Amino acid sequence: MKLDKASSNILSRFADRPEMSVEDALQMVCADPSGPHDFYPLALLVEAKLLGLTYNISVPEGAENMREYAVAKSLYIETLPRSKDGSVTYDGCTVDGSSMLNEKIYMKANGFLYLNDKREAAKERYLSFALGVLASLITFVVTELLLTQPNMTMDNFNRDVSPSTSSPHQQTINDQQDR
Repeated sequence: MKLDKASSNILSRFADRPEMSVEDALQMVCADPSGPHDFYPLALLVEAKLLGLTYNISVPEGAENMREYAVAKSLYIETLPRSKDGSVTYDGCTVDGSSMLNEKIYMKANGFLYLNDKREAAKERYLSFALGVLASLITFVVTELLLTQPNMTMDNFNRDVSPSTSSPHQQTINDQQDR
């Protein structure tokens, strides 16, 4: 699974603090939300089962294929001011006095595994890069050492390291070139 940058950053923050209140998580994701779209990355993590909620968010009938939107909308509604009776109305949806702000959102095992895989892939990339640079440096140093020896050119080098089992004809050509 590949996450977008926003979701990946949110998940990384949960690595430092694997459990927090929904209120703290909403504040961490977006301090001044302007709509449900601000919480799509968090909703994606919940629906991908990388994060868990201790609150069950119900999806309206017929919207089963839009669970991320329902979760993002529910999270956004929690950020809206409540009326005196504790209810909130947004986009034709009214939520009674109950609130999930004190519920918990936590990192699940899949979230930890995802971050671990991401770290391991980064280590492998850095190691491959370092080995490539090291191989290039070694090649450069060896070439420079061989070429800085007196009377050593690439032609001499190739001749000196040619196999000793050269044909008599090749040996004759080499002897003629040396004269």
